[in-house]
Amino acid sequence: MQAAVAHRRRAEEQQRLDHTLVMLRVTIDRAEQPHWGQV
Repeated sequence: MQAAVAHRRRAEEQQRLDHTLVMLRVTIDRAEQPHWGQV
């Protein structure tokens, strides 16, 4: 039972990390290509 909770918590952390990495990449892409950043 406790293992399932730990697994779910780890999955949520991974999801949050993936989201952060995506946002970071978007920010970097916009910084490198200012014209494309204005959508």
